[in-house]
Amino acid sequence: MKIYQFEGGLLHTKSVLVDGELSLVGTVNLDMRSLWLNFEITLVIDDTGFGADLAAVQDDYISRSAC
Repeated sequence: MKIYQFEGGLLHTKSVLVDGELSLVGTVNLDMRSLWLNFEITLVIDDTGFGADLAAVQDDYISRSAC
């Protein structure tokens, strides 16, 4: 696993791409406060076209990050 630190300013995004097809994009942190107290949401998209677009965005973030 590699962890990257974004160097292009503040980046407050949560996104996951699984097998280039299943995308999760949203505001939810994986903690009890976010899951039970705050009103947060994550959108699940099962679409390879959207997955390709998300991969391009994630690749851009990584290109502007330090490992």
